[in-house]
Order: sequence, then C-alpha cells, then structure tokens
Amino acid sequence: MNASTKKFIAISLGLMISIGAIGYLLLLSTVPTIELFAGQTFSVANLWALLVLAYAIFSYRFWDQVDTDESAALTFFGRPIADVEAGAPYAPLFIIQIKRVTAQVIQMEFPADPQHIYRGDMKSGEELPNDMKPPIRVQFRDSITEEQANKLFTDSELRATDVDGHIISFVVDAPDDGLARRLTAEPYPVVRFLVKSPSLFLRNIGTIKEALKQIEDEMFSVLTRFYPRMSVGQALQNIKWMNIHLFESVAQRVGARGTNVKPWGIELQAAYVKYIYTDHGVNSAISGAARAPFERETVVVTAEGERKRLILEGEGKAKAAEALTRQTLEGRAAGLAEIARILSVSGQEAQAADVARAVAEGGNTFVVGDGGMAQIAAIAAAFNKERNKPNDATDTNNGTGGT
Repeated sequence: MNASTKKFIAISLGLMISIGAIGYLLLLSTVPTIELFAGQTFSVANLWALLVLAYAIFSYRFWDQVDTDESAALTFFGRPIADVEAGAPYAPLFIIQIKRVTAQVIQMEFPADPQHIYRGDMKSGEELPNDMKPPIRVQFRDSITEEQANKLFTDSELRATDVDGHIISFVVDAPDDGLARRLTAEPYPVVRFLVKSPSLFLRNIGTIKEALKQIEDEMFSVLTRFYPRMSVGQALQNIKWMNIHLFESVAQRVGARGTNVKPWGIELQAAYVKYIYTDHGVNSAISGAARAPFERETVVVTAEGERKRLILEGEGKAKAAEALTRQTLEGRAAGLAEIARILSVSGQEAQAADVARAVAEGGNTFVVGDGGMAQIAAIAAAFNKERNKPNDATDTNNGTGGT
C-alpha cells in the first residue's frame, strides 16, 4: 500500500468517525427516544452509529476487488485522488469510484505488428483492410563522410549519453554495398512501459490508447529527423546511438526527465528500433552481390578440379593405350618370330605375309589374338609352299635332259 492510499484511508476514516460522532451527539441531544411496544424503546442516535459503522465496513469493496493483473485509481466525481493495489480497495460507497488500468508491462511495435502491415496497392479512397496499417517509410541518403556528419548534426546529437553515463558517438564507417546508397526503407520502433501510478496516468494522459498514440508520434518524429541524414547502412551501424536518442526523447515526452511536462505516472523501460525493413528486391540484390565473390571462387575451384580430372583421365587413357599398343606390338613381334622359326623363313618374309593378309582383308583393322595369329600362320605356310614349289621350266628341262 503506497503513501497516497494510506493517506486517503486515514482521511476517510477520520471524516467518517467525525461525522458519525457529531451525528450521534446531535441525535442524542435533539431526538428523543422512540417508544415501540410493550415498554421497548429505540434510540435514533444508536441507529445512526450502527449505520455509520456498517458504512465504514462495507466501504471495503469485498465484492468488487482489484485483480492481480490490474492496478486502479480511486476517483472522486471522476477526478483521480489515490492509487490502490490488488485486493479489496477501501472506497466509501456512493462517493468514491474505482477506475482500473492494466498492471502488466505494455509493449508496442509501431506502426503495428508485422502481420498487420499492409504493403499492397491502394486505390484512391480505398480503405485499408481491417486491423491493417500502412508502413512508415523514410527516405535515406547516400552514406555521409565525417565532415558531412559534423555539418548535419550538432555535438549533442553526434555524442549520445546512455543511462549509465557512457558516451556513444555516431559512427561514419559502414559497408560500401547497396545499403550505402539512397534508399527508401521502413524503420520499426518499439516501446515498453509500465503504469506505476494509475491516478497520475488517468489524470494526465487518460488511456493506454492515447499514450501509445503520443509515444508513436514522438518516436517517428525522432526517426524522420535523424534518418534522412544518413544511409541505411549507417543507420544499422548506429542502432545503439539511435536508441539512446529515442529513449531520451520519449522519456521527456512522458515526463520521466527533468522537463515541465506533467508526468504520466509510467515507468519507461525501453524505446528502441527493432529493425529496418528494406524491399525484398533490394535484399535479394544485396545478398546476390555478397554471394558473388564466394560463387565466383566456387566456380574457379570447380573448373580447376574439372581441368585436373580431365588431365588425369587423359593421362590414364594415354598410358592405357600406350600399354595396349606396346603389348600388341610385343605380341605381334613374338608371333612373327615364332612363325619364322617354325616355317624357316626370315622375319621379313613373315612380316610381309602378315601385311599381305591385312591388305587382302581390305580393312584397316589389325586382328590380334589366337585367331589372327592362326591366319598369319596359314598365310605364311601357303607362302612357304609356293616358294618351295619347283619351277615349271626347270622341271621340263630336267626331264628333257634326262631323256
């Protein structure tokens, strides 16, 4: 129970006791005792005291308690005067009302949650689909240099101080990619707060909806003031720097800093940029540019591997062909030598017979193996027989001479 609640209960009970006592004394002195029946009497002053006691007891709203996920303010004819916590609040009947607000942490992403953002085409005068909101787009510029940053920002803007006293300076360096160029993008800020004093909140801002509306206006005013001075790449590089500016600006708006703004009675827990959305096509192009060096390297490695594979395969096939040729020639040489030995012909004559066989076949293919060697042997035998056949003229002369 906070101090304002204790003070309210003390004042209420004091007034109730005072009114009860004064009324009792007045009735006791001015209103005579009422005689009922059979000698029974009734004191109006005592009745008054009983009624005041019953009123005091039932001013604790046992039947209208504040839930654990709620906090509430007691209002006197609509004006908040005290805070109450979960439980049975003390609220004098017919005079004090109870107005509730949530006691849970409130978090909101602006302009809406991602599933409620409408990026489709809208015709003139056409309303948005239910529960949908258009995105808030900001025109970013090309990346700026340090010299340009000093001209575009004040010293207090360039160096932001966080809640712990750390100074975060604006960083100029950013990757030189598609996000360093002029681009339209959608920043999505988030706020998180808790209502600590319902009476202040209801008195100075009114409703959660109104509070969120004003916070949204404040956050986007900061974003549209800072972001057009830098590129998307620099905005991403300076997220922490921007979040400090957002938090400080919202804190001043809700009266949580030393300003003349009436406090809203809330505890500001966070105010930051969740992410910056760029067009899908831009993201694909940037991703493609980022992948290009790796893909080029992959192609080079693959091509080099294929080249080496072909070289190795070629060398292997060449060696195999060379071995086959060598073995074939060695076999032919051995076969011709064996035929020459068996037929008692010279190696030159055996080779001539082999060539004659190949030419007689009328083809360009040389037959090797057992079949081929058999053919060579047959041709060689025929050649040898023809060679050893007696000459006709010689035989005739021999015959004549014999006669």
